[in-house]
Amino acid sequence: MGSKIGSVGAGRVSPLRTLLIPIGLGLTLLLATWLRFYRLAGQSLWSDEGNSVALAQTGLGEIASRTALDIHPPLYYWLLHGWMRIFGESEIAVRSMSAVTGVLLVAVVFLLGTRLFDRWVGLLAAFIAAVSPFQVYYAQEARMYALLALLGALTVWATIGWVNDWIRVARDGGSGSAGSGTRYPFLISRYALLYVLAATLGLYTHYAFPVILVATNLAVLAWLWRTREEGQVARRLVGWLVLQLVPLILYLPWLPIAWRQLTTWPAPPPAGAQNAWRDVWGTLNFGPMSINVGAPWLIILGLLALVGILRLLRQEPLPKATLHLLYLGLPIALTLVLFKPAYLKFLLVASPALCLLLALGLLGGGSGKGVGRVGWPGATLVALLGAGLVLAAAWGPLKAYYTDPALARDDYRGVARYLEAVAGPEDAIILNAGGQQEVFGYYFQGDTPVYPLPRTRPLDPMATVAEMEAILAQSPRVFALYWA
Repeated sequence: MGSKIGSVGAGRVSPLRTLLIPIGLGLTLLLATWLRFYRLAGQSLWSDEGNSVALAQTGLGEIASRTALDIHPPLYYWLLHGWMRIFGESEIAVRSMSAVTGVLLVAVVFLLGTRLFDRWVGLLAAFIAAVSPFQVYYAQEARMYALLALLGALTVWATIGWVNDWIRVARDGGSGSAGSGTRYPFLISRYALLYVLAATLGLYTHYAFPVILVATNLAVLAWLWRTREEGQVARRLVGWLVLQLVPLILYLPWLPIAWRQLTTWPAPPPAGAQNAWRDVWGTLNFGPMSINVGAPWLIILGLLALVGILRLLRQEPLPKATLHLLYLGLPIALTLVLFKPAYLKFLLVASPALCLLLALGLLGGGSGKGVGRVGWPGATLVALLGAGLVLAAAWGPLKAYYTDPALARDDYRGVARYLEAVAGPEDAIILNAGGQQEVFGYYFQGDTPVYPLPRTRPLDPMATVAEMEAILAQSPRVFALYWA
């Protein structure tokens, strides 16, 4: 019979150990919440966040119409629209949806670690996710990346649960755990429903989400191949294909739009790839703050990840290792192949897999290995030491994120306050990129006329020069706010 994805606890569990895990998880989630809500309005919204707010202020139909001409699907903006109607439009309100999503992601990392390995690995992985500067950064941004990572993690978790349902059905003689007697009992399991929901929402959240579907499909196909001698391969394959078909059908209305935008949207300018590996690995561990992180920490975490991979391959190569390594490796490979600095944030979808791998490298775990050999007192000590090491690595980048102005997002709030103080109604303010208009309008309350120039993309040189001359002729002072 095929092996279950994940471990099953054996023997009696100490009452003290039973308390340690829930207490540790509760403290970890409290820490994650504090880090994601601490100084949530400490930095100004930047231009993309301003676009999020402006778009979410419109109606649901208008959001769909405008995102059909954008490079992001509409789901995040729909959700933010409803969130703002409940909580308002302050900086804290518009960012808090991502903060809550980030806390939920930490909880799902614990569930993934528990399902794949054991509760100790799950707890340490959740702690690593809680203090991850990469996850904290995007949990404090009014954009869709925290939601993308959460839906990716839920899709992977649902995949693991679906395979385990199948194994349980086979073990019970095909009747299903609920004894329903249906030919495909796993199609109506909670994991099947979760997979369909998470996959569909993920497709409507970001165009990078299909990389998760590729990872889960390759892992399940590898599992089917490995267990082909057990029979029921056709039924398993049909069941899995149904789970892929439902999200695709639900996504069909948007699929032509997605294809058009992906094939016509201007790509970011290319960048030198000589430091691509360093940028990718640094971003995965420390987010945009990785530029200030020394090589020793990157090397230490790299060695931990390597130990995690070796331990993973020694346990059960398929499907556990396959799913885990694809979950981490495909986003990394895609980013390296299409390397541009603007794409580094898409690596957030792989951050949960890295947290799991680092925890496995520190603890081992699963199937009576690693933690199981030292018992819960030893596991507690190793987990505390591992948590201390991870916290020491994350401390500098987190502190810099909260306090270093050089790493802050563009300060449109400060610029707006300055212009309110010095510019009068007879002056003029020129925004040299239309994308700044929403975020500048969010903050600026003065009576100085604001002109977004050029008016069209690509610009009309003659019309732009003519409008500039008219502005100069009637304005004693002109303030220009340049993009980026």
